[in-house]
Amino acid sequence: MKNVTLFLLPAFALFACNKGTSKNSEVPPPVEGFLTPADLAPGNLYDPTESEVKSNLLNSVKLTARSKRNETINTSSSDQTVEIKKYLECIKTEYNVIKIKATKEVLVLDGTIDFGKCSAEMLAGQKETKINHYRYTSRFKMMLTCDNEDFSKFDGKPLGDISREFKPCLKSTTHGEFHHELIDQDTSFTMSGIALERKEKTYSAISTADGKPCVRKKSGNEWIFENGCIDVSRTIREIDKESGKDSARMGKEEFERYQFDGLRMKDDESSEWEWFSAGKILVTLGKWNGEVKFTDANLAPTFSLTNDKVTVTGTAGKTTVPLSMILTDPGARSLHKLVPKLRILGF
Repeated sequence: MKNVTLFLLPAFALFACNKGTSKNSEVPPPVEGFLTPADLAPGNLYDPTESEVKSNLLNSVKLTARSKRNETINTSSSDQTVEIKKYLECIKTEYNVIKIKATKEVLVLDGTIDFGKCSAEMLAGQKETKINHYRYTSRFKMMLTCDNEDFSKFDGKPLGDISREFKPCLKSTTHGEFHHELIDQDTSFTMSGIALERKEKTYSAISTADGKPCVRKKSGNEWIFENGCIDVSRTIREIDKESGKDSARMGKEEFERYQFDGLRMKDDESSEWEWFSAGKILVTLGKWNGEVKFTDANLAPTFSLTNDKVTVTGTAGKTTVPLSMILTDPGARSLHKLVPKLRILGF
């Protein structure tokens, strides 16, 4: 299945709405990541089909300026089973292993969260389920900066101490964000008679090409994103089997790259707008290249991608992913993809 992810609920979703840089400087402070250029460089690419490319762009959370208008996680009461509630409690415990590092205008999350333990415990409670092994970890480093903010009160506190109502940087005019993540997955289990096995690593980053934080600045009633911000992910899929049969992606690499070009976003919380108001995102999906163009905050953008043989065009859409699917699909947990609020794209 397509990699989407597990959410780092109460705290990671917090940083969605506002991000920024230093009060005395319009340049975010330097940050050291742990990924190398080689980690993010494409190799033996999986070549998605025309329908897969369309599906990606029709359902991508990366193309919306406001994640709250694009509900990616359905947490309705009917979806809250006993197993899921236990799972969320388990994840909350994992949050608290991570200690926040903060100065006045800079907040850093740096650590590793073990999703595997919590997921395995939840799956073990499902009928007709047998777990052979389940390892799933997320190693990440994220930096959020904003002027006119004071994060220092969070320094040294566990990640779980930040409430979901936390809304940073409301008075800021310059925001910056940096994100490195490595997801390491090795899972094997049987559910309802279907044997699922997957072993893969996903490297993802949000930064400029030279590894600096992405920046956006307020101008009048708009936010202007500096050109050159890149949102990239590379998945190396060593094993991907269902009932012993190899998938088309096994032994291949999935590669996605989104680069900002002239993006603008409305600074208006009261209206119903959803999209970026102007600019484009240069997109690479495997061997396909093209762009998504934005013309109005109330209109879905258009896209055009080609693999030099076929051109795919259309209008972007949005999707809702049920919580139950996120928690039971071993390939549906990428901190990078279902937590748009961690990205400078997510508002």
